[in-house]
Amino acid sequence: SFKKALKLDPRNSQTMINLASIYSAKLKYNKAILLFERVIEFNPKSTESIFNLGVCYSELGEMDQALRCFERTLEIDPDNVDAYYAIATSGKKFLSPEQLQILEELLNSPTISSDKIVKINFALAWQADKRKLPMPAITFCAAGNNLRKKLLATKGYTFDPIAHQELIERVKNVYTEVFFKDRTNFGIGTEQPIFVVGMPRSGTTLVEKIAASHREIYGAGERNAIPKIVQKLEREANKKCEFPELITNLSKIESIELANSDLEMLKDLSGARRVIDKMPLNYLYLGLVALLYPRAKIIDCQREPRDIAMSCYFQNFSNMQPWSCDLGHIGVYFNMYRRIMAHWQKVLPLPILKLQYEDLVNNLEGKSREIIDFIGLDWDEECLNFFSSPGGVRTASKWQVREPIYTSSVGRWKLFKNYLAPFNAVLDTSYR
Repeated sequence: SFKKALKLDPRNSQTMINLASIYSAKLKYNKAILLFERVIEFNPKSTESIFNLGVCYSELGEMDQALRCFERTLEIDPDNVDAYYAIATSGKKFLSPEQLQILEELLNSPTISSDKIVKINFALAWQADKRKLPMPAITFCAAGNNLRKKLLATKGYTFDPIAHQELIERVKNVYTEVFFKDRTNFGIGTEQPIFVVGMPRSGTTLVEKIAASHREIYGAGERNAIPKIVQKLEREANKKCEFPELITNLSKIESIELANSDLEMLKDLSGARRVIDKMPLNYLYLGLVALLYPRAKIIDCQREPRDIAMSCYFQNFSNMQPWSCDLGHIGVYFNMYRRIMAHWQKVLPLPILKLQYEDLVNNLEGKSREIIDFIGLDWDEECLNFFSSPGGVRTASKWQVREPIYTSSVGRWKLFKNYLAPFNAVLDTSYR
């Protein structure tokens, strides 16, 4: 192991970097920081360590220190695309005209990788957006998304709008009021799990940070637990049956066993009375959630559709989301999200709190109190200081949730109203 290797050769920079990267992946950022700092002591120009130190600081909310690391990386290596990308997409800084020129030159370099070209396009898009220049912003964004779509396809990640709509209809057909009435004593009656769902960029991270600032609530981020349970059930069915139909075969005993094993992992996460899971994909699996946790609560984050569309389109998501590369596909995905959530409102035997992002940012205390009351706990003033609470944020919103509440992203779509035709063409009229 890297720990043993480090004992044998305590000054080996590469071993320290490898071990630090493992700590970082396990969210042990403080341990990673100590190792990256040791490497920098021995090798002050190790851009790999300086950049990754910045990433750790950004995950912990130390944004000024993070930006200093990224800027130092560029001082040593003026062509470092990752550092430009981190600064440009932080929304905190304007790149200089000289730096923008370097990025445009790199864009045309024959030796640069496709992945780096995607990052440069998104960096330039964000910087044009920050300067309120919609045409170059959307041009760079479209170029980044078109290439990203091709790269994802080579890895097998594509979005089929028709197949997705069919999946949503199948979920609706399986999970009916009768389905739940026939399964009233399934699962475990704990109130610990809280599920925050919503389209990406709809305020789910903000809601989690506000709630998790409460002394009795733990924010577990985007847990993969429920999708993994679905994958496990599909494996056991030997592909003879798949989601959502295979859930009809789930027995009461199995539901209790699955909930118990998941609950054990929640106990490892914290001793909190409530644990928040904000995995976006859980919106598809709320029927299964109801069978495992009949006393769970759901928070459904909603936001102006066109703001969601632009925010998703400008996001180079680290976790695939192939639908986000195309404004028309974003429209289909949005429609289907709203359609299935309307279905859950009708049939799901769990309480669902609808939370509008715009209401939250305009009435922070009132809406935060509503969230905590819905969760079933007493109010905690710390919820209003969410931006200074500790804990890593590994989502696209990590820079924004480290600030006091802001309303500048409300109505952002208006700058791009002339470019939204592909989204508007498919958006259900009832959502406009």
